[in-house]
Amino acid sequence: MKVSQESNQVWVYRVGVGLVSGWALIFSNAAVLAQSYTFSPVPTLPPGEGWRSVTPQSAPQQPYQPPTQFNLQATLLLRSGDILPATYRAGDPLYIAPGETRSVTLVLDTALRDPQGNQVVPAGSLVEGQFQPVNGGTQFFARSVIINNQSYPLFAQSAVIANQKDPRQTSGQAIAEDVAIGAAAGAILGGLLGNQVISTEKVIGGALAGAVVGNVTAPEVAVVNADTPLTLTVTQDFQPVIR
Repeated sequence: MKVSQESNQVWVYRVGVGLVSGWALIFSNAAVLAQSYTFSPVPTLPPGEGWRSVTPQSAPQQPYQPPTQFNLQATLLLRSGDILPATYRAGDPLYIAPGETRSVTLVLDTALRDPQGNQVVPAGSLVEGQFQPVNGGTQFFARSVIINNQSYPLFAQSAVIANQKDPRQTSGQAIAEDVAIGAAAGAILGGLLGNQVISTEKVIGGALAGAVVGNVTAPEVAVVNADTPLTLTVTQDFQPVIR
């Protein structure tokens, strides 16, 4: 029994020595590893800086703004057959000879609005076109309208403006000039024919002849007076693309 106790003590002693030697070896190896590995120094923060949240903050959302350069609006403003009032507002009358083509700009009398009532073409906008010869007179044909300094195709036409005697040659002043010329011609002819005394009848006859000749031979023209309203009839649907 005594031998057994001694054996147990020896075994416990050996175990303890083994544990101590094992821990000593572990610590010795850890020291060697620590000496062989170089640790990078921890960077220092600038003054006033501290730890920050690693959660990114989302930027506030801005309302969507469509690009203005592509802001186009197609609006049907006029249909074929609609009436468009315009006016020739130049200072001087137009005298258009038969067969003559004349480029002219008219002024739009009323504004054009879309179906919602918004003004798209303001009153006073310019309508560009030509007076072209037709049977019996002349007729205005619109080709474009100016909106915000942009030209848009517009097709419309006026009624025919009939030819008449040129009022510049059938006015009272023109007739008086023809009468004077006729009277002088009558007096001259009377003298040439040997009549030394020029009778009143010959002078009057020459004057009347001058007046008649002046009215008969006056050329025909189409007259468009200043501030003349022209009713245009649209011949094609007008649907501009407004920028």
